[in-house]
Amino acid sequence: MKTRQNGKAIAKTVRVALVAALWTGFAAVAQAEELTVASLTQPEPVATKSWAKRVFGRLEWSEVLKGYESPREICRLVEQNIRYKTEEADQWSKGEETWARGRGDCEDFAVMIQELCALSGMQTKVHLYFPATGGKEGHAVLVGEWNGKVWFSSNGEYEEVKSEDDVRRRVARMLSCKEKQLWVMKLNETDVANYMAKAPARAVASR
Repeated sequence: MKTRQNGKAIAKTVRVALVAALWTGFAAVAQAEELTVASLTQPEPVATKSWAKRVFGRLEWSEVLKGYESPREICRLVEQNIRYKTEEADQWSKGEETWARGRGDCEDFAVMIQELCALSGMQTKVHLYFPATGGKEGHAVLVGEWNGKVWFSSNGEYEEVKSEDDVRRRVARMLSCKEKQLWVMKLNETDVANYMAKAPARAVASR
């Protein structure tokens, strides 16, 4: 009996030793493979961020000037980076100037988005709305067409509508007046450039 029990004990000890040896071997192989893969895998190069991006978390204007897939993408970019602020003396500014300030009023938003849309091959017009009854209060929006749909942007927001009449209705509500009381100027890129050259500090809009 003792001989048989001793034999079983020895066999069990041998099995445990074999399992331990095999486990150690597998672990060593796995570690070697891991080291080999790690040594062969090189980290991807990290894109160099501009000074403005590193310090303030904002892109520089030169980084913004590129093509975009849609006007919605452009509006989102502008809305996230430019803060609305009224101006005592309404000064029309180029997109680069507004981006550098980080703030602007309605026509500043419209002009900047128009510039970025033009770089992406999208035709737009700045619409300047004023109540026909008089008064200084007006509003500037950017209007365009994309994939068969009319869209407009007010202070950086993006909205699709059925027609330009819908734009007029929405602006009328913003200005608390009737649609029939609004008159509008529609300016393409050339018109905007000429307007800024002739009357850069002219009171145009206040919303």
